[in-house]
Amino acid sequence: MTRKDTTHILLRLHPSPIRRFTGVAMLVVFGIMAAVAGLESPPDRMALRLGLPLVGLGLVWMAWQTWKATARGLELTPDALRETDGGRVLARVEQIASVDNSAIALFKPAGGFVITLKETAPAGWASGLWWRFGRKVGVGGTTARVEAKQMAAMLAEMARRRRA
Repeated sequence: MTRKDTTHILLRLHPSPIRRFTGVAMLVVFGIMAAVAGLESPPDRMALRLGLPLVGLGLVWMAWQTWKATARGLELTPDALRETDGGRVLARVEQIASVDNSAIALFKPAGGFVITLKETAPAGWASGLWWRFGRKVGVGGTTARVEAKQMAAMLAEMARRRRA
């Protein structure tokens, strides 16, 4: 399947514009607040004067990374879950051991779900969209809850059929 072929895409999951803007705006505001607090701290507190502006810069950098990452979305094909542009594969269907979108799922992103893989995979991260560490893949954060739930259900069913 070539990158231009979109006939085999089963579902698409795009970030919600409101969640995307809100998440980025919160990171920027907290970054500015941290930097200002550091610059206004007393001169005898040198650790705060240097540390808080660095934390603020880190938060603004994270906001930029989130804005870039959430410009993309995710696609579910019969073979894999991947990013829309570039086609970076998050998980292949045959690697999926389970999909959990319950309210008590550990490390589940907001409005998303967690995939447990059969084997460890290289770590990866797209802030606000997905993360992968060890055997776990978290999808969500800025995505719409209903669309993520549909994708989780379809992924779980596809993995169950592959195992059978």
